[in-house]
Amino acid sequence: YQKLVKQEDCCGTVKCVCRPCPQLPTCPFNHSPIDTIYDPTCNCPVRNCVRNYCPNGKPVGSTWKVNNCTTCKCEDVNLVTCGNKTCPSFDTNCPIEYVEWDSEHCCKKCNEPKLENCHVKNDTAILSVDDCESVIPVSITNCSGRCTSNSRYVKNKLQVDCQCCTPKQTLLLNIQMKCTNGTTYTHKHTQITSCKCSSSNCETMLY
Repeated sequence: YQKLVKQEDCCGTVKCVCRPCPQLPTCPFNHSPIDTIYDPTCNCPVRNCVRNYCPNGKPVGSTWKVNNCTTCKCEDVNLVTCGNKTCPSFDTNCPIEYVEWDSEHCCKKCNEPKLENCHVKNDTAILSVDDCESVIPVSITNCSGRCTSNSRYVKNKLQVDCQCCTPKQTLLLNIQMKCTNGTTYTHKHTQITSCKCSSSNCETMLY
């Protein structure tokens, strides 16, 4: 307080007034001001500068990467939380040429083409036989796809059961052919109508 005395009478008059509040300091970088009232009569605040960054210098609320899979966040001045990205399951048997990384280079994925099961595959084309061609396009068929195979050891011999995608049913068609010498004839063309997985002989190896 500041005491003022008026000499208007023999005793004088005493009046108390508040001095101007001091100027509050400016907080340094990465510090936040917290103002509190320390004088309830004059309402002059006091300023405390509180750090608003984590011990590593990162500001509160900021995030950063520790590595390709780990991200940390400054939650509070003394609280840093870190989490690892969860990668989907990866087939360790994936051929190396089909292994790819995600955009963050954290998780691996296998982009190996998925093979269909054994089935009939159709392609339409002009059938050529020697110097002759079919008058119209013909359905050229083949058996394509995956069949299950397995192997096991029996008395130190590796026995392999190979399954191949082979024709199951066929149909014989008559195809009109025209040759370069101008002649025509009827060609017997075999068309596959269904396929199956059938056993094939595999070499037995001794180890």
